[in-house]
Amino acid sequence: KDKKPYDFLRNRIIFPIYDVIGNVIAFGGRTLEKDIQPLYINTPDTSVYSKSRSLYGLFQGKNAIAKTKKAIILEGYIDVLICHQNGFENAVAPLGTAITSDQIRILSRSAEELIFVFDSDESGKNAALRAAEMCLEQGINSRICSLPEGIDPDEYILRYGKEKFNYLIDSG
Repeated sequence: KDKKPYDFLRNRIIFPIYDVIGNVIAFGGRTLEKDIQPLYINTPDTSVYSKSRSLYGLFQGKNAIAKTKKAIILEGYIDVLICHQNGFENAVAPLGTAITSDQIRILSRSAEELIFVFDSDESGKNAALRAAEMCLEQGINSRICSLPEGIDPDEYILRYGKEKFNYLIDSG
């Protein structure tokens, strides 16, 4: 309104978003307060950053995805960070409310199977179903892993350990 600079990521943890070769192309911010919406805010699309064609954690996880031929798709930055810290380096997250067909296509270049581990709330379940339908349309193998009600992937790993999370991933 008053033509002054405005920090749209204020009061948030800021995460750098990398392209596939390691250049920082954008930033994302997550509030730690549950009552502030939206929880996540990303840099607006630019000539080098497209939210629908970028994935958080892909630069760091691309080698693990190529090696395992699997990608674990989660909902948020912290989910990806906790997975990477616990040996699940093939974890990534879309940079919006849902994964796009472009993101699925990008992952399918290295992964033969996409494993969706979204939050256990209603929107997470619906997003996982839509993602699996897009995979089916593109002829890409996918699975949906269900978490106990009210537990996000990062909470699951921290509460139950990486061995149980690995069992969850392997068993679907």
